[in-house]
Amino acid sequence: MVFTELGLAIVVMILTFLICLWLLFRYIDRITPYQKGIDLFLFVFSIQAMARHYYNWTVDGLYYNYLPLQICYFTAFIYMYYYVSKDRRTLPFLHIFGFLGVGALVIPGHAFSFTNPLSYVFMFDHIVLGLMPFYLIVAHRYYPEYPSIRKVLLWLIPIFFLSIPLSNLLGANYFFIISNPVTADLINPWLAAVIQLILMYGWGLLATYLGQWILGVVYPEYRKQTV
Repeated sequence: MVFTELGLAIVVMILTFLICLWLLFRYIDRITPYQKGIDLFLFVFSIQAMARHYYNWTVDGLYYNYLPLQICYFTAFIYMYYYVSKDRRTLPFLHIFGFLGVGALVIPGHAFSFTNPLSYVFMFDHIVLGLMPFYLIVAHRYYPEYPSIRKVLLWLIPIFFLSIPLSNLLGANYFFIISNPVTADLINPWLAAVIQLILMYGWGLLATYLGQWILGVVYPEYRKQTV
């Protein structure tokens, strides 16, 4: 029953994401007047998402999660910084991390139950994260470049490998390296970290290719824009 619910949840999430993505491009000419409002929504969304997590971690006594060592938490914090600072150097991180949110819709890091409200919260959170890179491309005219992938990974590599001894020390599961939360499968965490980084690099290549193609089609005059 769990796998049936999980499979159905994945289908629902992917279909919802694709419908939202279609609406984004269908009404692309109407985004500009509402861009400030959408940016504010994403900022408030990021704040409430992290506030909700910190509240739940405190109530459950999971204090080790105060270190936000998951890609989705990184994305929320980076977007909050970007909204306040307008620092476009953060856009490669938001683009690639947000695109990884699409991967979480296909391979979620949580078990699902349609009777559990938290399952719907997970769906909403990751659909928004998955839409973020496409929104940044069309609304913020972000042109992703391949060297940006290396910059992101150079930041992630030490963080990933530092998270392994931290997970063992604190009894955590940062970046889901120690075990898969759905199947509880255990593999060598160092190998898991390497595999995740390789997959992220491949995902980053795909995200960059799609980003360049989308921006080139929608706004050809911005093709030479860089971060």
